[in-house]
Parts: sequence; C-alpha cells; structure tokens
Amino acid sequence: LTLPPLPALLAPEPNLSSPLFPDSVEPELKTRRPLEPLAPPFADKMLKRPLLLAVPSPVIMSIRPPLLVVLRPASTTANLPIPLVPLPTEIKTAPPRPPLEAPVAKT
Repeated sequence: LTLPPLPALLAPEPNLSSPLFPDSVEPELKTRRPLEPLAPPFADKMLKRPLLLAVPSPVIMSIRPPLLVVLRPASTTANLPIPLVPLPTEIKTAPPRPPLEAPVAKT
C-alpha cells in the first residue's frame, strides 16, 4: 500500500515588525466632556397622586376540610368472558442437547 505524496505546504511569512506602542507610558487625559441631556431626568410631572387611602382587607374566611367519611364502593368480582376460540395449550420443549463424547473408563 503506497500513499500519494503530500502537497507542498507554503511556510508562513516571517513577521519582522514589532507592535506599535504609545510614545509615553502615562495615558492621555480626556479633554471632552459628555454631552448634556436635552431635558433633566424625571422632568415629567406626575398626573396621579399616590393611593394613600386605607383600603379594607377582604374578610378572612376559615374553611375546614369536609369531615364526612366517604365509603369505598363494594368490592366486585368479575368473571372473564368465555373465549370464542380455544386457547392454545402450553407446550414446553427443551432445546436439543449438544453431542458429547462418551466418557472414558479409568482402569
């Protein structure tokens, strides 16, 4: 079994340039201020007053579970229906035993 030759792989081009670093080690300070919003936050007036009235709670009702004893239905026995065709008889058949050589008597 002979495998075909592998295709020629191009070698990666060498990278001779170093990464660009900033001239100074200290970061520059931001000179821009954030934009002012057009309207101050929460400038909208509320049109509804908060609900400060005492609202009555619903009437507490204590409901107890029913104490009535529920009786079970009387036990019934149901006879199976008579089959329309006779049921097959059960036959037990053991598989054939493998052939064995006759034992050799010791003398």
